[in-house]
Amino acid sequence: MPPDAVAQAQAEAICEVWPQHWDALEVFRGAETQWDVLVGSGGVFYQGLNYQKVEVVMGWLGVNGTRELFEQLKVMEAEAKTYLNDR
Repeated sequence: MPPDAVAQAQAEAICEVWPQHWDALEVFRGAETQWDVLVGSGGVFYQGLNYQKVEVVMGWLGVNGTRELFEQLKVMEAEAKTYLNDR
């Protein structure tokens, strides 16, 4: 995302996102429906993001996959799993 677009989005946001994390946030939000989920009598368990589908989202968004981006996604995924599975 161009720096001026990042600045505009941050001005409209309820929290600040550092520019170096913006791509990871966009990919995470773009892949919000791409979770591997187990459903059973005990309820729903979110296993994690389906990385093959995340890669497709990255292509749609024009985001290059890097080790740093993957690490950022894993941090957000871990926090989201904690929240989703503790509800």
